[in-house]
Amino acid sequence: MPSRDERAAGFGRIERLVALRNRIDAEIAEEVRAAAQREVEARLEEALADPERVEASIVGQLGFALRVSPTRARTQLRLARDLHAGLDKVREAFSAGELDER
Repeated sequence: MPSRDERAAGFGRIERLVALRNRIDAEIAEEVRAAAQREVEARLEEALADPERVEASIVGQLGFALRVSPTRARTQLRLARDLHAGLDKVREAFSAGELDER
């Protein structure tokens, strides 16, 4: 039978893994934002003429890279943009692994 310390250690490991996952998700969010920004800058004239088309293209590329649907990729792109655009305390907590994406 596992001791109380062994059981507590198991839960502690889960907590550390979740914090690690959250930190990785925060890094992914920042790279999603940066990749989208680089793409828009590279395609600025096209983005000014047809922003929806450029966004759809970026979302498609992100979906492929993230291995998610375009809808999910768009959600992640918006989350990354919002975290970068002024939610400093939330972004810091996310980067520290204290918060998950939800």
